[in-house]
Amino acid sequence: MNRADFSDIQILLVEMQPPIVASSATQSAAAIGDAASALMRIANALAIPVTASVVPLGEEAPTLIEELGSISLLVRRTISVLKDQACCNCLANNRRSVIALAGVSSEIAILHTALDARRAGYEVSVLVDCCGGLSSRTETTALEQMRAAGVVVTNLSSFFTGVVGDMGSREGGLVMGALTELWSWNVARGDEVAGP
Repeated sequence: MNRADFSDIQILLVEMQPPIVASSATQSAAAIGDAASALMRIANALAIPVTASVVPLGEEAPTLIEELGSISLLVRRTISVLKDQACCNCLANNRRSVIALAGVSSEIAILHTALDARRAGYEVSVLVDCCGGLSSRTETTALEQMRAAGVVVTNLSSFFTGVVGDMGSREGGLVMGALTELWSWNVARGDEVAGP
């Protein structure tokens, strides 16, 4: 992928529903929400397509965490997003070969979606600061399994600064603005900061 070319990236958000995000044991819902907010800010600024896929939870219509705004979502009944034909069609119609993947839980939907996306020929990067797991032990195992399959396990800061390259460019300024805001939220909360 060309460093300054965002035209090959698409973002896939999985199970970013309030009760599921709140169930994360490896990262707080607030931290996931802040990272998702920065991710959306970057996506909107750089015209990167975002697909959100969720599973139904009971009888109520699924909703996304408020940090994602009013993006449309695709409801599926499969564990992996790539096992749902409507979701596959949406990703294929974006005509972008790199998937930046985020969501909950790392051990279930993220793992199986990442593995299936690799099998389908996509380059996949899992943005761990936008993910949450059931426990640190099980999340670590899932991330190791993804790495072994050729998935890049990274974070929002490293992924987008690596793609933009030139922080003095328009794109670099937009990325750094969103990341600086994310880092300030993390510092205020006492979280670790994953900078470049």
